[in-house]
Amino acid sequence: MMHRARKEAILEECTRLLSERGYDAMTLDQVAEAAGMAKAVLYKHFKGKEDLCCEVMVRGLERAQGFLDGLPARMVASQRLQAFVRWVLQAQLNSDAPLLAERKSEIRHALKASEPYQLALQGLSTRLEEWIVQAQEAGHIHPGWPLLVARQMLMTRAVDPMVDALMHTQAYSHDEVVEWCVKTCMATLHASPEYLPLSQKAKPAKKSMLAVG
Repeated sequence: MMHRARKEAILEECTRLLSERGYDAMTLDQVAEAAGMAKAVLYKHFKGKEDLCCEVMVRGLERAQGFLDGLPARMVASQRLQAFVRWVLQAQLNSDAPLLAERKSEIRHALKASEPYQLALQGLSTRLEEWIVQAQEAGHIHPGWPLLVARQMLMTRAVDPMVDALMHTQAYSHDEVVEWCVKTCMATLHASPEYLPLSQKAKPAKKSMLAVG
């Protein structure tokens, strides 16, 4: 029981610190101090920083799936996608449930090699893709958006720099920032991408291509 409680405390504090500081700036010393235990205790549960952070991010993907599981059955695909975007933005602001790594983060290589993370990412990506196709068929997402581009636009709201940029202006409340970011994302997907020069249009990609954490 104590073993499980300690591991849970480590994961929760790592989740918060990873969200607030990013992988590269976060240290195991900080996690241990926040969890109220010696650093040596962390190594009884995890091999090291990469192992710990990979598990935290797998949990983030599982929490996302759990949220989607709880959505009302009456919701149409576009409403489900919008609810997902709102959830990941709120998670970012609340320093909870990180899903993806920052673009230049050192953890990206570990996530690529992590089978549990890749399987969890595949499951979430497949679910989102199914709803994107349904939303396109219903006219809620423009059919000109390639599936890969639309999916990545939704997934990367988990590390959306617009959130911090708007919060730093102090012009909007927490909830207003989330709503502006949600509206920006969904309005973009609803609009036609046909204004892009032909040389810049994204080519349709295979479904097997996943977002890298």
